[in-house]
Amino acid sequence: MRSSRWETELARTEQRLHTYRLEFERTRSERNEKEIVLAKKRDQAEVLEQKRQGWKMNSKRAGAARVLEGRAGCGGPERV
Repeated sequence: MRSSRWETELARTEQRLHTYRLEFERTRSERNEKEIVLAKKRDQAEVLEQKRQGWKMNSKRAGAARVLEGRAGCGGPERV
């Protein structure tokens, strides 16, 4: 009877171990999925920031061009 008790305990322990492994794999899979989503969002944010910086630079250039255009027309008739 004694060996039967140990075998039963061993079976329970193996079942718990199996359950823990399944839970570990599930949480690891969830974590990996979240990391993939976060990486995609970071990439999207980086692209948007690069676009924003590009728009900012283009806006500054356009503003400078408008200033230069305004100066060219404000000095009266041009001398040749």
